[in-house]
Amino acid sequence: VAPDTFSVRWTGQIQAPTTGTYTFATTSNDGVRLWVNGQPIIDRWVDLNTVENRGKIALEAGKGYDIRM
Repeated sequence: VAPDTFSVRWTGQIQAPTTGTYTFATTSNDGVRLWVNGQPIIDRWVDLNTVENRGKIALEAGKGYDIRM
């Protein structure tokens, strides 16, 4: 697979240890999207050099949240 001719999707669940606002960060070369509980947290689908993106979301302690990247 060539370095610029693929994509991947990861899915899973996360659980916050305490209630509060959490910051998610990604480091990617080109596009990246991150959803938590169906809500887009990071949506940066552009052709870029390696860059860090951040997004925040409030989570409740002990509750399971779907995550998709």
